Amino acid sequence: NLEYRISYTYLDSERDYQNYPFEVNPTFYSKHNLSVNTQLWVNPLNSLLGLSYHYTSGRPYTNPNNDNGFLGSYIKPFQSLDFSFTYLISENLFIHGSASNILGFSNVANYNYGNINQEGVYPEQKILPSADNFYFLGVFYTFGGKSAREKARDF
Repeated sequence: NLEYRISYTYLDSERDYQNYPFEVNPTFYSKHNLSVNTQLWVNPLNSLLGLSYHYTSGRPYTNPNNDNGFLGSYIKPFQSLDFSFTYLISENLFIHGSASNILGFSNVANYNYGNINQEGVYPEQKILPSADNFYFLGVFYTFGGKSAREKARDF
């Protein structure tokens, strides 16, 4: 009654992208990506429990306050532990709920820099996700095709 998937991607590629002065890892690349997903069917509860962990290594960016150069600095790695719960009421009706980033990792999307100040430093501003957590609750009814139990496993 336990299913799991583990996926890992390693990407080390440099591109002459847009108006970059030379070939580098673009800002939308991360070298390491890991995803671990598990689902457990709990028969006495007529429910499916899910837990997922996602990790992405830091993406490159340019920090004008250090000597690392063009796209020579890296954003803090992204992490998220997500939980889901699906309760089957009948063969055609189920309730699904999920919560993302349940451990409250403080992820950073990027950085903005202002004009140089009197101390010779560019003020840094973190660009944060619009929310650290996301919650979802839905009620689903199926018409023909797969049963609710089969559809619940697809979430």
